[in-house]
Amino acid sequence: MNQHQRGFALFEWINRRAWPLAGGLVVVAVGLALLAPVVGDDGEPEFGPGGEIYDVNDRVEEVFSSSSPIRAATFVVEAPGGGDVLTWEALTALKRSQDAIKADPDLAAHLATEFDPDLGLEVDGIFSIADAVDAALPAGLQGASDAEVKGALGELLADGSQTAGLRFLLSQTATSRTPTTVDGRDFVLWEAPAFLALVRYDNGTFPASEQLTSFDTDTNLEAERWLRDLQAELRGNPDEVTAIGVAIDPGLVGEEQSAVAGPFIFLAVAFIVILVGALLRSYWAAMLVAAGLGVVMMSYNGINALIGLKVGSPLLIMVVPIALISFGVDFFIHGSGRAREFQVAGVPRERAYPLGQTAVFTALLLAALSSAAAFLSNAVSGIQAVIEFGIAASVALILSYLVLGLVVPKLLLSIEEHLGPRPADPSHATIVLQKLGFVLAALIAGIAVTTTIVLVQVGWVLFLAFVAVLIVVPFYLARRRNRRAARDGRPLTDEVRGAGHGFVFAGSLVHFLARWRVITVPIVTAFAAIGLWGAFQVEQGFELKDFFSSDTDFARSLDTFGEFFGEGGGGEDFIYLEGDLTHPATLAATRDAAADLNAAGGDVFRRDFNGDLELAPNAVAVAELAVASPPFQAQVADALGVRVTDADGDGLPDTAEQVAAVYAYATAAPVVNAEGLVVFTPGQTESFLHVDGVTQATRIGVGIASLTDDAVILEARDELERVAADLESALAGRGVATVAVSGSVIEFQDTLDSFTSAMLVSLPVAVVLTSLIVLVALVQVFRKFGRRPVSIAKRSVRYALVSMAPILLVVAWIYGFMWMMDYKINVITATIAAIAIGVGIDYATHFTVRFIEEFEGEPSRFPALRRAGEGTGGALAVSAATSMTGFLVMAFAPMPMFQVFGVLTAVMILFALSVSLVVLPSLLLLITPSRKGEERARLEAELTGGEVTYDPHARATAGLSTRNQ
Repeated sequence: MNQHQRGFALFEWINRRAWPLAGGLVVVAVGLALLAPVVGDDGEPEFGPGGEIYDVNDRVEEVFSSSSPIRAATFVVEAPGGGDVLTWEALTALKRSQDAIKADPDLAAHLATEFDPDLGLEVDGIFSIADAVDAALPAGLQGASDAEVKGALGELLADGSQTAGLRFLLSQTATSRTPTTVDGRDFVLWEAPAFLALVRYDNGTFPASEQLTSFDTDTNLEAERWLRDLQAELRGNPDEVTAIGVAIDPGLVGEEQSAVAGPFIFLAVAFIVILVGALLRSYWAAMLVAAGLGVVMMSYNGINALIGLKVGSPLLIMVVPIALISFGVDFFIHGSGRAREFQVAGVPRERAYPLGQTAVFTALLLAALSSAAAFLSNAVSGIQAVIEFGIAASVALILSYLVLGLVVPKLLLSIEEHLGPRPADPSHATIVLQKLGFVLAALIAGIAVTTTIVLVQVGWVLFLAFVAVLIVVPFYLARRRNRRAARDGRPLTDEVRGAGHGFVFAGSLVHFLARWRVITVPIVTAFAAIGLWGAFQVEQGFELKDFFSSDTDFARSLDTFGEFFGEGGGGEDFIYLEGDLTHPATLAATRDAAADLNAAGGDVFRRDFNGDLELAPNAVAVAELAVASPPFQAQVADALGVRVTDADGDGLPDTAEQVAAVYAYATAAPVVNAEGLVVFTPGQTESFLHVDGVTQATRIGVGIASLTDDAVILEARDELERVAADLESALAGRGVATVAVSGSVIEFQDTLDSFTSAMLVSLPVAVVLTSLIVLVALVQVFRKFGRRPVSIAKRSVRYALVSMAPILLVVAWIYGFMWMMDYKINVITATIAAIAIGVGIDYATHFTVRFIEEFEGEPSRFPALRRAGEGTGGALAVSAATSMTGFLVMAFAPMPMFQVFGVLTAVMILFALSVSLVVLPSLLLLITPSRKGEERARLEAELTGGEVTYDPHARATAGLSTRNQ
């Protein structure tokens, strides 16, 4: 081994200036950390791809935003054990809890009163069926029997009753009404497992400073805390009745779960630092890796802020940092591992770095560029959140390569060189204390690195303290100990320890599987076919509760609501109209469109107990009220001097002037019914009728029966678009500028489709980009050996294709695994295919490049495979272990979406390692011609010197060549 051989100029430069370079990197990283909170955008990116339905939905949210501070909350009330909740005991317990809430000054202070047009009655702060029954009984609930309660319910819910709207509060599943006779009296016996309790509160009574937007919903954190307190009181005695608020605290739950990103990043760092230290048997390797991660984290934060990424994205806060930790350590393991190999071969530390980096340069740079390209392939998705995720991950990967792949390996060798030989015979007590101290140091390192990403403002201070206390101080103490031991004449050692420079088992495994490829290849092919079939069975699916832990009331409330009221209960979809909506014929056509939906919609839309479409209020409802309510007519006449008439008897005002007057009054004052009761307050009217001069807007709002069934959603969308097209034709020439379909469920389904489309687009892009990068890299590898241009081109293409082939297995297997585990494609898992390409090609090309280098000058392919397995295969195994450790930490995260991503990425890395050590060696044998005749004889003679027999399958033979150490 020629230790005087020169490495690439860059590595020779780093070799001479490592410490000034490291200091400069720390200064730049701290500067970026200080800059990040100043210029960073804390918002969250959009998860939808954009387009007409998204623009229309945004327009609807803009024009129908109500100025009213009154907000609504819904609670699902159940009987314990799933029994009938319409009993005297349950209703009495609930009424007692409601009264306690109204008597509590802290809770009652925020309650508000509002008329509910769906129920046709007033909600005085908090209302449930228990209030209606209590009012209907002469002695109230307290003095009634269960039979009297059932009788009152039969009258309240009877067909044609003024209170029949209370049926809307009953569970849509398992609710029954049975004709019966008690004491000679006929009535309907109602039984239900659950019903809704309604709460109205004044959002204006809470501090405006606590207002925020969470999951596209405006919320107030103090109001959410109040709702949690109200929920605790409403639940009362769980043996009598229980209640849960439906999605009442998204902001608090989001903040609480975002806060747990820190502990999981800490665990990932701590585990990986401990693993690096244990596998490499080096305290300094572990601490320098932690320091390198800190520098990368601070730089990552600052660069993201400077380039305008939305740093509040949960993907950028949790997923990318853990990927950065896991993959960043890979660069260090490969970079330092190759230098270790040179050390073992007898090269001094001061020369091992440039020679090792030169040897691994192509594979390491290829790994960084191909992974970055794979992540960047997500940029073609058209989805802001996925695009920014790809950009941030690419930034993190390049930073990790520069810091952990290039600089930190040299710092490790430099520290060891300056420390000198260490005592060879430490006492047992010393070893125990060292190990305990190492674990403690790893935990502190985890805290320091974590703060650089989750507490940006102070993280840099803790990071510098960590470097001073756990690197600088121990360095001087260790150097003094070693020098004292040398002076005292104690036995010293400078042995290179750890698994980073060779793994014999990996080499033996690679050799064995390649030698018996007639068995391994068919087995792998069979598994590939199974995985590919499973990959095509994976379904798409995403729910709001995927963002939240199943242990939270938020997630439980969505499950509970879906169980009793259907999974489509929370969304509204609509036909949106904007323009001149004052012509009576326009209102008539709008009413006819709603009737058309009712008649033709089948089961794809939500329906009430009578089978009628659940239709949200719109401009037609206000116009019809104006005709049917003399008090309302009088108010319009007094205020605006316009008398509302209905000469043709169609239930609508006769002229455009009358309709315009109704609109103007309804958006400024309460709308009352024939009995003089307020039906719509101005704040409520603003939520479905917008008036801006001569332009108005309204919508025909319906509920789609499912949030997850594509067939139902797409059929509902088709119906809405058909009716919208007919309505647009009917309104042609009447000044209606916009007739469009949109809504939360339609948008949601389209977003899910876009995730799948993004995967289908980004996957081939990732394949093409990484293939080109691999091809260029292999051209450089073969050029190094002085091949002819034609030979270089042929071999580069051949080896590039072989390197890519097993990676497609990884993609098939990972989606087959998703099918087996019943995981679905969503915003996170849609990125897995491209990531699998990036990670898999890293592993494959590391091995391919090493094999090409080892085979140069080797008579047989098998010793070259064995050496590649021991060297690069061992490094791949160690890096896979550290990467899987980091991602498996995510499997314990509270958010289901991140749990799945952690598990999938860890499994993907395992698959990538497996195909690189099991499949790829056999493929390399297929495309690499064996050396024969005089060429083989000459090379065997050069290696053996005629002293030993050249057995290509013996491990001793693999050790004969040190050409490519």
